[in-house]
Amino acid sequence: KMTFAMHSLVFGDNRLSNYCTQSIDCTSQHNLIRDTSFIHDVSIMDAVKKKRIRKALISLAKAKFESSSGEGVVAPISPTPASAIDIMLPKLNLTPDSQVLELGCGDGRWTLSIAKKFSCNCIGIDIDNDRLEFARLRAKNEGLSDKVDLRNTDIFQYLQHLHAEDFHLMVVYLFRDAMIRISRILKRQGLVDMPSFSSTAVDRGLIQIVCVGFTLPGFAIIWQTQVNGVKIYLYHTMKLS
Repeated sequence: KMTFAMHSLVFGDNRLSNYCTQSIDCTSQHNLIRDTSFIHDVSIMDAVKKKRIRKALISLAKAKFESSSGEGVVAPISPTPASAIDIMLPKLNLTPDSQVLELGCGDGRWTLSIAKKFSCNCIGIDIDNDRLEFARLRAKNEGLSDKVDLRNTDIFQYLQHLHAEDFHLMVVYLFRDAMIRISRILKRQGLVDMPSFSSTAVDRGLIQIVCVGFTLPGFAIIWQTQVNGVKIYLYHTMKLS
């Protein structure tokens, strides 16, 4: 029998902040996995088996929550490793005058890291007020309260009033289905790939998008990396006038 714990999943209007523990039978005599967060550390599994099992566990978690609440799952939150954020930050073209939006900010690690490095204003959106309170406390302790605006609201409700051109950077960490919705929203607003990047790109309306875990369909990746199994993608976009 295998017992696993799904940590901190974000769901439409609710987040399962405690462990979602489920026991399932495992007939394989070779594999004993006790926690999905360590699934990649099981050396006896090859990459294909790891991918299949991870997909099955995520699907099971989605089905379990949806059957109990009726809400759709929006994003998995396995907090982005600090080392991954450190690698990403130098790739960003931001100034103290920049405006940043993070969708599904969780404990605010992207929002706070960006505000601290660039001294710019950041908005973080999340529906888990407990995590937002933790992020606000971190912001206060780091002297960033005047730079970050952490809002307890549903991502897609917020996007109904979004003007993408108001932001120089958007950070997004959502499931693939949600990324498809985000892509459609941005395209309806007139966002397209920026043909080329130069020192004047910001003046020409550069809108940078960082996606964690999943790609943004319909847009061209200009840079990507993987840190501790977490994939991060960077896009340069602009709004057609």
